Amino acid sequence: MKSDSINLPSGQRIAFLGTRDIDANKPSVIALHGWQDNAASFHSMTELLRDVCNLWVMDLAGHGYSSPRSYDNFYYFHDYVDDLAQFIDKLQLSSLHLVGHSLGGLISTCYAAAFPAKVRSLFLIESLAPLFESENNVVQRLTKGIQSRRIWREKSVRAMQSRAQALQLRQRVTPLEESLLWPMIERGTQETEQGVFWRHDVRLKADSLFRLSEAQSRAIVKAIQCPVTAVLGLDGFEELKQQQRQAWFSHLQVHQVPGGHHCHLESPALVSQRLIEHIQRHEKAAHFSK
Repeated sequence: MKSDSINLPSGQRIAFLGTRDIDANKPSVIALHGWQDNAASFHSMTELLRDVCNLWVMDLAGHGYSSPRSYDNFYYFHDYVDDLAQFIDKLQLSSLHLVGHSLGGLISTCYAAAFPAKVRSLFLIESLAPLFESENNVVQRLTKGIQSRRIWREKSVRAMQSRAQALQLRQRVTPLEESLLWPMIERGTQETEQGVFWRHDVRLKADSLFRLSEAQSRAIVKAIQCPVTAVLGLDGFEELKQQQRQAWFSHLQVHQVPGGHHCHLESPALVSQRLIEHIQRHEKAAHFSK
């Protein structure tokens, strides 16, 4: 995989890991990582997918090597969907498979709903419908979100002594073995004379000003026309296993694999196998429908 970046029409620079030699006969796949992760989240899987597809693994805005939002901006969820749309247009892809973990899955779900002709299939890892909450929370969320922005605007960035310290801090949040997290730590930090700093923008931690209602989230899912496969960790988020939420999807297959919310790190071979089967199945279906 090569490390590269492109500038979107919006001015946002998006970094990515991509297939070195594009093969027009192979399916196109874009993968999106989760919140405060980066493209190295798919490190183990990229090795297994190398011969199967043309693959682009994005660093979301404010993550990894992608540029942060401008100072007068924050990380409104739907701007990620716009970034993905610009990225796809820039690559001139017309039919592709989207793979998303957690936040990356939510972004992929919304893009597939908005641009159904562009997406051949969805493969979601510990992710389903866009996040939603009761309309009764709208004022409280707005107040809390603005207060949160005020805090993070004034927050100073603190240096760490080493990448080993960065790993220890990450393990408090994501308690996985060093070997599983280390690729993300390497891509997600930078070493300077002043110490080691996270590459991701601290403003990512600011609370959202707005969240969809349940009806809006359901309407987005209902608009998805392509087949969807969801892989959920046996010890992952329980709300993703709710039959009611899964029933919103018209064409959904669900598989459970060993692991938690980062099950693709803990069971990369099994998740990759599911993804390869998913891609091959829907490539074959697309071929016979022509």
